[in-house]
Amino acid sequence: MVEEVEKRGLSIDELLKLGPLEGAEVVAGNTNTDKLISRVNIIGGPDILDWVRAGEFIMTNGYPFRDNPDEFVNLIERLQEKKVAGIGIKVRRFLPTIPESLIEKANELHFPVIQIPPHAIFSDIVRIAMEEVFNKESEHLITLYNRVQEFTVQIMKGNAISDVIYDLEKLMGNPIIVYDLEGNIIAPLIEEVLDSGEVFKVAEDIESKTGTGITTIKMRDETFRCYSTPLANEGLLSYIPFIACIETNYKLTEVDCLTIEKISSLLNMELANITARKKIEKKYLNQFVQDLLIGDVLTSRDLEVRTSSFDLALQDKWFQVLVLATEKRDTLTTGEEFHYFMKNVSSTLHGKVLSTILNDEYVFVVVEESKTSLRQTIKIIHTELEKSPIFKKHQLDYRLCVGEPVHSMENITKSYQLAVNVKTISQKFIFNERIITYKDLHLFRLLYLLPQTKEVDDYLDELIGPLESQPKKREEYIETLEAYFQSNRNIRKTAEQLFTHYNTIVYRIEKISSLLNMDLENAESSLELQVALKLRKMRQSSGLISQTSY
Repeated sequence: MVEEVEKRGLSIDELLKLGPLEGAEVVAGNTNTDKLISRVNIIGGPDILDWVRAGEFIMTNGYPFRDNPDEFVNLIERLQEKKVAGIGIKVRRFLPTIPESLIEKANELHFPVIQIPPHAIFSDIVRIAMEEVFNKESEHLITLYNRVQEFTVQIMKGNAISDVIYDLEKLMGNPIIVYDLEGNIIAPLIEEVLDSGEVFKVAEDIESKTGTGITTIKMRDETFRCYSTPLANEGLLSYIPFIACIETNYKLTEVDCLTIEKISSLLNMELANITARKKIEKKYLNQFVQDLLIGDVLTSRDLEVRTSSFDLALQDKWFQVLVLATEKRDTLTTGEEFHYFMKNVSSTLHGKVLSTILNDEYVFVVVEESKTSLRQTIKIIHTELEKSPIFKKHQLDYRLCVGEPVHSMENITKSYQLAVNVKTISQKFIFNERIITYKDLHLFRLLYLLPQTKEVDDYLDELIGPLESQPKKREEYIETLEAYFQSNRNIRKTAEQLFTHYNTIVYRIEKISSLLNMDLENAESSLELQVALKLRKMRQSSGLISQTSY
């Protein structure tokens, strides 16, 4: 069970230092004298249990128990159950000494018992003690008020939420994390230490426990106490937005928890307003990016107005378009994890990356000052993708298909079309690289341009038709021939690649050469066959030719 939050107030130890209690001493429960006192009360009647409250320090002269000290002993356990902070007993007038049996019971229960000297005046003790309690509570309230006031002023000034949260962290001395209404995670101090995937895991951990008081979370195998409270929502989100404070530098106090609770409603209202504005802005920005990609006619004046309204500096820049290609596109376009990844990339590369979903694919428009900077930014995007846990979690393979760099907004559509071509062509062949540019496609760029004509089909039929006419051995022969050329016509390497006996490969190559009536060692014949094999695979993958015949 997580220990209680540290509270502010007057402890029993501090009470004993007050002037009216000079000469008082702890006779039992001295291991628990750091208990905080909410009130000081004087009890004189026998029905003492009807008047005490949790957190009170009570005082008595022992009068109700003068004739029955054993009843006084039995009272201690009842006071402990009622969570009374402690008891002060004035001796000599009605009780010459505190009964030894009472001291033993109190020590057993760790219940503080103070022996008050006969000269002490109860009214003075109550007055001075309550002044101290009120002072402590006032400090508590002033701290809370100042924090909420400062938070409110910054919100009213229109400061960025990340800046407001950062200043709140400095006031509280511990890191704050906010999971907002859009799935953004705002954690200025934590993000300086953890990468995006780790921050997301911390947010997930807190979300699962939010609203349950003080809990514990883990960050890099260390356990920390945390207090979180949910941000109000209409139940339309698939997660619980929250604000939380994590105890990494200073012990969480009661005023820290109250601060989180008090500002949560203010923060929620501001986040709701921001979300509403962003939805409108995002809609129009998304449309603008798509217009640039697909080449919808934009006049110079239109470009100027729209870039200005979105606060985008796009004049005299270099642009390059990336298409993120992966088999499980739905996982990316609907997954919250990837949305968080996208926001993290946009934040890391503020103003350097515009993104949208076009034709169910994530598309990045990289904006930089030079071609060199474009390459550097693309590497950063690739690095963030490699670190993102979503690809490991969902076992996703991906490629960044890169268009050519262009030096004007009007030519962004050309870069996009090339990126789409890279994606289309790269899907038909095996590429080990994660980043693929148009130049990396080499011969495939030309093959991709060949139209669907009877002449192409006739050419393929002429070259490798004899292999296609072998229904039982067709795929085996094609696979062997491809491996043979990939191994630079080395029989031994071909056998190793196909996990097949050397003599079997020799036989197959001879058979293929015989069927095709070609000398596979001839450079001209070898080139023609390699082109034909690539064209065959490319056109089959596109569904332009049959998998079984031409």
